[in-house]
Amino acid sequence: MSFKVEYASERQEIWRWYWRTWRKEIWKIHMTMFLVVSGAVAFFLTRNAELSLSSVLVALVCGFLAVAWMPAYPILMFSSDKRSVEIDQDGISTTIGEDRFRRSWDDIRSISQEDGYVVLMGQKGSAFLIPPRAFQSEDEKQRFLSFALDALGASLTRPRLPPSTIL
Repeated sequence: MSFKVEYASERQEIWRWYWRTWRKEIWKIHMTMFLVVSGAVAFFLTRNAELSLSSVLVALVCGFLAVAWMPAYPILMFSSDKRSVEIDQDGISTTIGEDRFRRSWDDIRSISQEDGYVVLMGQKGSAFLIPPRAFQSEDEKQRFLSFALDALGASLTRPRLPPSTIL
């Protein structure tokens, strides 16, 4: 059994989701990145000299640039091509234009519903953001969500073989 939905994303949806996620948790990563990069650059620039206003400004700009690319990348790489997301017991298949990708349920951290969107969050921070318009009805969306949650739960309870086990 599988479920498939098709839709075209909008750049503003990606930006709103990123901003909402940033306010919840990503700001911590950005702050850490800013402090580490700024500190490292300041240390490098002042290791044989005194701290100066120019070295502080260069360090702050480098820290800012290190963080600025993080939200810019998904916005710049955005594709408005029609996409499809299909879920089955083994995982998620997605097609965006001519590109096809497959992820197992092991690669998915959580599944939720936020502001009407179905969000399948990956282990590494990426996400499938499925808008309400992808579903023909609220009932279809609930069946999709229920199936995905069941499949993810089955994946979490499935016994795992150690990496060194050869089948």
